[in-house]
Amino acid sequence: MTRKCVFTGKVAKSKGRTIPIMVSTLDELHNWANNVPINTEYLELKGNRMPTELEMEASETFHLLELLRLRVKFYENKLAEIQSKINELNPIPEPNKVSNTQIKKIENEVHSQDIVEDVTQKIKETLNKKKNLWGNND
Repeated sequence: MTRKCVFTGKVAKSKGRTIPIMVSTLDELHNWANNVPINTEYLELKGNRMPTELEMEASETFHLLELLRLRVKFYENKLAEIQSKINELNPIPEPNKVSNTQIKKIENEVHSQDIVEDVTQKIKETLNKKKNLWGNND
């Protein structure tokens, strides 16, 4: 994943510190929140000066977004666990699946039934015509 510079929005090719090393105490040197992705040109421009209020706000917002990404991943996994438990307690039966051979058999039977009905109808019509020809009106 290509990161963007916290301060400029351009592609970040390095990481930098919000509070520069020169100003940091030992505790701040090991503060994970002090590192941010930064564009190399902006890193040179910023140098060893303290951040402006806007730079501080950008750094804070970046870290909030990173935490929110973790939180979203956490909730996605949590929801999957809950759904799994629900499915265990209330299993939904699988729908009956009809195989292709069963479908073909049914289609053939329907076709055969149509043919039998058609032939039966033709036979009745032919018999009726013959009766009419011979004068039998029974």
